[in-house]
Amino acid sequence: MSKTTINGFFLYLTITSLYTVAVIRDIFFNKRTELYKSFGGRFKYLTILNLYVHYVYFIINLLVAIAELTMSRKNSKNFSKLKQFCNSLFTSIVFPVGLFVAITFWGIFFFDRELIFPKAVDHLIPIWQNHLVHTLPLVAPILENFTTKHYYSDSFFTGVLPTLFLAGCYIIWILIVAHVGGIWTYPVLEVLSTSNRAIFFGVLLLFLGLLYQMGKLTNLVLWPNEWAQSKRIKSKLKKKFN
Repeated sequence: MSKTTINGFFLYLTITSLYTVAVIRDIFFNKRTELYKSFGGRFKYLTILNLYVHYVYFIINLLVAIAELTMSRKNSKNFSKLKQFCNSLFTSIVFPVGLFVAITFWGIFFFDRELIFPKAVDHLIPIWQNHLVHTLPLVAPILENFTTKHYYSDSFFTGVLPTLFLAGCYIIWILIVAHVGGIWTYPVLEVLSTSNRAIFFGVLLLFLGLLYQMGKLTNLVLWPNEWAQSKRIKSKLKKKFN
């Protein structure tokens, strides 16, 4: 990740504040709803898992931003490992999964909301909370791309592997919830046959891979000079050791 700018600081501050509201609502209010009383609790929902990953990510970046803007350049370099971790978290989860949560939720919602967010739960989750957990995960990483350069693997397959691995783990978790708890996390899975369910998961994995690549291409478009400089450095190193 590139060094934080003052614009980046205010972006992290704003997003962290919004996610704080969402997390407080989830912890102190939503926990009493029937949505969380079944097997797996709140953490069977990708939306909630994504919420907490995003929250941790933006908190860390806010703290690093404060350090980089207030400390000397020499001392701020102590956070390089943490920034590398945040870079990996962004490229593998924050961007692709955040967009995935938003696009799939609203896509299914407008097609047939009963398959993803039945009207029966409207009184449990207000519209503003719904946007904080289903719209902000799309807006936040896209906006961050304008203030922060992220570094991706040259190889698509190497870069996307952690994303697909984590997605596979979540699919296994969904199946465990269905087998042990006797419920499908999402109503749409209940109406599909086993074969169609497998196809559905496969299509979603492909879509997730496309979102990973979209994040990489977005960085290339927004930060062309950084990419060109990185290519030149790698080319010089390759020539030096060959």
